[in-house]
Amino acid sequence: MSSKLLKGGSPKFSLEVERSRRLIGLAMAKQERVVVYSIAFLAPKVGQEQLQACASSASHYFEVNGSNSAAAAGLSQAFNTIAGNINQLQLTE
Repeated sequence: MSSKLLKGGSPKFSLEVERSRRLIGLAMAKQERVVVYSIAFLAPKVGQEQLQACASSASHYFEVNGSNSAAAAGLSQAFNTIAGNINQLQLTE
């Protein structure tokens, strides 16, 4: 959705519409058995909550925080885990 406001809308309304559309799209994807991973990279609490809700399950959500080196290591670990899961999926199908 564009960052432009709907006629007579407010920024909060626009963000809520965008959030609703995203959640509907994710629900539809999950119904089709699409696996959704999410990584909260140095995200604030509200961002972490939204990304956690997007993930297919708790095991598909990764939270990466810390200093530069810790965050880089955490991000690398998250991507390695996701890649391993995808490789395992390919072997079983």
